[in-house]
Amino acid sequence: MDPSDRVGLCVQHADIQDNLLQNYRSFLITLESVLLAVGVFLLSGILSLSGLQRIITVSALVLLAIFSIWIIHRGRRIVQARGRDVSYWHERALENEQKLAPEDRIFTEFKLHQQEQRRGNDEVVDNWFDKYEKGEPLTDTEVHEVVHYGLSHTRRVLDVIIPWALTIAWILLLLIAIIITIMG
Repeated sequence: MDPSDRVGLCVQHADIQDNLLQNYRSFLITLESVLLAVGVFLLSGILSLSGLQRIITVSALVLLAIFSIWIIHRGRRIVQARGRDVSYWHERALENEQKLAPEDRIFTEFKLHQQEQRRGNDEVVDNWFDKYEKGEPLTDTEVHEVVHYGLSHTRRVLDVIIPWALTIAWILLLLIAIIITIMG
């Protein structure tokens, strides 16, 4: 198979994996938003209940929180695995693109641009751009580094910060429920 056809095929596979990744993220954020709203509803119910009804509602909130935190972190692992799949296909595309004429390495140029945005103008990125501008192919090691060095801002926010923020929100919700129950 021609290297340009292989690049196209790899990019298509990356696109499929990226679409799945975005769908998983959307599903998990939507699910967690709904579960958190139910948690807040249960917390508001705790304020107006007493005795056994309050204990049952707090117990339901605790079970919901445990389930939600479990979903958050299982989902996070699924999303991260899908992100690695996208990176795998990006790496294969870049490897194949290095066999093309320099002017046809547009995906390489894009990935170098991404790294420049993440890392700034450091010596490593400058060396990659120098090779690119001279028409020299990147080595397999350089291709790997271009694809895998550092999380993008989007991945950092969606795959790390939001799951931990949701976990903290559930812990705070539980703490408030426990304090209300003890004081109440």
